Amino acid sequence: MKNPIFLRHEAANAKCLPTVAFDRDKTVHYHGQVEQMLRFITETQLMDKKMWERFVSPFRTHEDDLTVGGWRCEYWGKMMRGAVYVYSITQDLKLYRVLEKTVRDLISTADGYGRISSYTVENEFTKWDTWGRKYIMLSLIYFMEICRDEALKAEILEKVIAHADYIAEKFGDEKDGKRPITKNVKHWGGLNASSILEPVMLLYKLTKKENYLELAHHIISCGGSTWGNILALSMQDNLYPYQYPVTKAYEMISFFEGVLEYSFVTGEEKYRKAVENFGKRVLESDITVIGCAGMTHELFDHSGARQTSSYFTGIKQETCVTVTWMKFCLRMLILTGDPKYADCFEQSLYNAYAGALNTNQNVVLPAHQVDSDLMQYKNPTLTYLPFDSYSEMRLNVRGRQVGGLQQFAADHTYYGCCACIGAAGAGLVGHIALMKAEGGIALNLYSDCDMETKTPEGNKLGLSISGGYPRKGEIKIALKLRKKEAFSIALRIPTWSVQTTLSVGGEAVEVTPGYTVIDRLWKNGDEISLSLDMRTELYRPDSWGRDVIRNGQKVIEVREDPSDRNFFALRRGPLMLARDARIKGNSFDPVHILVDADGYAITELLEADAVDFETVCAVKVALFNDESMTLVDFSSAGKTWDEQSLHEVWMPLKAIHKQKRNVIRVTVWNEYVHEKKKESVRALYPDGIHGFVRDFLKKNEDMEIRLAALCDPDQGLPDEVLNNTDVLIWWGHVAHNKVDDKLVEKIRNRVYLGKMGFVALHSAHHSKPFKAIVGTNGNLSWGRNQKEIMWNLMPSHEIAAGIPDHFLLEEEELYSEPFYIPQPDALVFGAWFEDGHIMRAGACFHRGAGKVFYFQPGHETCKSFYNPYVQRVITNAVRWAAPNQIVYEIKNDCPHILEKTVDEFNQ
Repeated sequence: MKNPIFLRHEAANAKCLPTVAFDRDKTVHYHGQVEQMLRFITETQLMDKKMWERFVSPFRTHEDDLTVGGWRCEYWGKMMRGAVYVYSITQDLKLYRVLEKTVRDLISTADGYGRISSYTVENEFTKWDTWGRKYIMLSLIYFMEICRDEALKAEILEKVIAHADYIAEKFGDEKDGKRPITKNVKHWGGLNASSILEPVMLLYKLTKKENYLELAHHIISCGGSTWGNILALSMQDNLYPYQYPVTKAYEMISFFEGVLEYSFVTGEEKYRKAVENFGKRVLESDITVIGCAGMTHELFDHSGARQTSSYFTGIKQETCVTVTWMKFCLRMLILTGDPKYADCFEQSLYNAYAGALNTNQNVVLPAHQVDSDLMQYKNPTLTYLPFDSYSEMRLNVRGRQVGGLQQFAADHTYYGCCACIGAAGAGLVGHIALMKAEGGIALNLYSDCDMETKTPEGNKLGLSISGGYPRKGEIKIALKLRKKEAFSIALRIPTWSVQTTLSVGGEAVEVTPGYTVIDRLWKNGDEISLSLDMRTELYRPDSWGRDVIRNGQKVIEVREDPSDRNFFALRRGPLMLARDARIKGNSFDPVHILVDADGYAITELLEADAVDFETVCAVKVALFNDESMTLVDFSSAGKTWDEQSLHEVWMPLKAIHKQKRNVIRVTVWNEYVHEKKKESVRALYPDGIHGFVRDFLKKNEDMEIRLAALCDPDQGLPDEVLNNTDVLIWWGHVAHNKVDDKLVEKIRNRVYLGKMGFVALHSAHHSKPFKAIVGTNGNLSWGRNQKEIMWNLMPSHEIAAGIPDHFLLEEEELYSEPFYIPQPDALVFGAWFEDGHIMRAGACFHRGAGKVFYFQPGHETCKSFYNPYVQRVITNAVRWAAPNQIVYEIKNDCPHILEKTVDEFNQ
């Protein structure tokens, strides 16, 4: 199965970090979009004292016993966990006081058994009781980390222990007279109850009480669900989670978070591996372009492939799944050091999560829910909810249903699970943005902010990030240090950023896929400049044919509707783009999309006021026949929650039209001597080496190839040819001295002025143009023909695109060090020969405004030019060396002091 299309550029050699951990020393002050999220959540939700009182009330009245559903018990704990995350970033004392008050209120509901439950003893552990108790434990343990009152902290721990001890007494093996964790609840085979494993392990780490570890052993032994042992299935790693006998996404992720904590405590590698397998499989099969899952309710159902499917028309992609996946990605990043999980976190944050924020403050209760079983009390009090519950990607509206809806008896208000969990999403940003890494720090997110942390030596380090990301991709990171110190800064390079540039203080730094680690002596005022690839990429849905999915215990065969393939989606940076009915002149008709020669949509970033509503970005997208359409970021679309803002991220497609690439004019020059004199050379290259190079280059639509040879008039390069050459490829061997010096000077000047690139092949190291341009005598060592291994030293370099870590040439003339060239600006390839010699075999030079590439393979009696990787390198080199557009005239002269002394000149 393919990786999700959002990670289509994931590199096999992407650099992971050996260690990455929470940074307990940092403080973060956000600006821009993240700051707006945090303020919105704090002001419209977390500071609502009546809401907190309402959430505590079921623990006094045991209201969940009396009504259908019975999951009000999760509301307080979900909300508190998110509130703690938010407070840990904002350090808002007003918020803290609200949280402390409601914590005191909640723990006061504990009964004589130590239970904090919304169920009576007679009905305890049925329905969603265990699930609710999990959230009570989690949130109180989290609050203890920010608690400012030591007496209260001790009281909370005492209450949590009593709460957990009661649970530990009840759950266990039947032979011991206890209740098996999975058999007490019908929902999803007890999967929701099994997720209590996470707080049990956290409490064990706090107290080291053996009864908690025994309970954890029991939960693990049950495998997660009576419907099937999903823990064993993840260890076997033969199925995707949507193929498990239970597929409830949110609860399953929560269970595996507990397994991860269990692996940390026990050190048992098989459980750690099970979590890794699960995360990898979810990522490959079920995460959509907006960073959520579940095209059928909230179930794993092969959503990654089926995200345009019209099979299911109900609610999809629950916000609870989005936030839980974000939290899981953070844990996976710590577990593996793999930056793709930071990519996934960011994908969810800026798309599914930000889109769920009810920033228009709509107060909506869909009519079809008023008469449902979940509306226990008629005449509901209309209630504002700060989050939408579900996400659509084909044409639809937001706010279609309140996820996990429950009413409260006291005032008939209602709330939902997704509205409760939402705060945690923004709160997690502070935990993942800046982390500790081996030898320094790791930066994972680039939202505008000011951070402060400590260096490995304990000195204060300030980081100021600016640039307006994710709207723009030009990011500046300014450092503040009291004293110089050597340490490393690891920068996450998103998988979608194919063309990335990086510099420190104006000095270029080589970019590696995954993390780029800059290890140097840092000083106050140092500035990192990171430029990410903000081209707009076009996505098409994968074809999946037929599949089998599960809805509860029902097995359903689904088949692909061919019309579901006729869609496309556009991504700019981390943002998915969408159409919205509020955009003037908008249509939801199928379109003829125009892409450039690399397959990217042709777009223009518009000003902030380009549309009549607030957006992160608005983009003009070129269509065929000089038409265009305006799109906005998905998170800003659909915000009215009604027909006014119908929106879609997967848009219907008529056709894709490819814009012809700007043609690179290539001249392949060859002295053309060996081919005429030696039959062995002519047999390999009957049309000359230059003719053979032409033949594989001309397959590229963006290249126009011309041949030139020493025996041609003006040595093949009269002014009309030379002045219309963008890249000159040079091969020579025995006739270097016959090349005219005036021609060499013309070539050198054209390269220096940035009007032409130069590619020197094999023995062109001794050619006059190469020596004149680069500044070398060209000398090296050589020997017999033998096997050569070409090593890819800079896989992220444009010339190395599509080249494996190494490839073999069965026979090539030995060229080896010492090679008397100046230090290359980039050494892309290195060679090893079977005699043990090595060679700097692929070197880049910048001379003036021009670019030069030397490539060692290509002896006339060897078949090196037949090798597809050699051909690919030369093809890449042509595109790399082609001149940039220079918008000003480069000076080709300089004032001279001819016969005046310095004193005369000064006078």
